[in-house]
Amino acid sequence: EIDLTGAGLEGGQAVLSLSAVLGSIELRVRPEWQVVIEGTPILGSIEQRPKEPADAEKKGTLRLNASVVLGSIHIRG
Repeated sequence: EIDLTGAGLEGGQAVLSLSAVLGSIELRVRPEWQVVIEGTPILGSIEQRPKEPADAEKKGTLRLNASVVLGSIHIRG
């Protein structure tokens, strides 16, 4: 479990690399962040909940480089 709800984004953006193999990661982010997911799950999943509303004002971008093999990454905001 990784909780970034108390973190800030220097310069309005950051990059985070995550890898899950035979396990899962729960990532908690601030609701005002836009999360851009780049990665391909192999026999696994990358899920973001709730989906971001189109009219929400975003105050930063978190780029997530993810690799998942037989596991999952869950992003909560």
